Amino acid sequence: MKKDYQNINIVLNMKTILLFEQMADKSFYSITGEDFPLLIYCSLVTNNNYKITFSQFQIVMNNQKIMKELMRKCQEEFDFISQFNPAKGIKDTPDNGDDAGKLTDIINALILNCHLDINYVMYDLKMWEMSPLVKSLEEKTKSDMVEKRFWAYLNICPHIDSKKIKGPEQLLPFPWEKKEKDADRMKFMEENKDAIKAFFNKDKSNE
Repeated sequence: MKKDYQNINIVLNMKTILLFEQMADKSFYSITGEDFPLLIYCSLVTNNNYKITFSQFQIVMNNQKIMKELMRKCQEEFDFISQFNPAKGIKDTPDNGDDAGKLTDIINALILNCHLDINYVMYDLKMWEMSPLVKSLEEKTKSDMVEKRFWAYLNICPHIDSKKIKGPEQLLPFPWEKKEKDADRMKFMEENKDAIKAFFNKDKSNE
């Protein structure tokens, strides 16, 4: 490594990120400057022909010349991918009670539910491609849940009071449906605020 460190590839692909989340036991979105050595190590072993332990890599870290070059490459890579998600920068200090979702869970869901090629996901999938893929996965999940609810409603329909439960939505309302109804109600109130105001003022004038 001392001889060819300038040829080392530091790439923050999904393979690197998944290994980092496994070793650090935290979300990539919660990364701090202190995590850079581990992140570099993860990229080193996933994108180069090196089989060394993290303990051995920590010895290499004592070589300031090598670490300066590796840190530079890592920072360049991080700056490049961060521009596509400006809200997710490097923090100076870790979060209290790391509640950021792990990319590991998202990647697993994309591979299993969207049937993406695992090699493409691990080595070629870009960070800026994640958002539309996750959105599609969410829509597919919602569609599957609505379909299952519909068939469940049909199966129990003969055994329930149809006057009280008139449709699948009343049998099992989903959280996003409530949010959509609340949004529609707020939109209606905003669009008709003048008419509503006039209605209540009319009632007051008749008192």
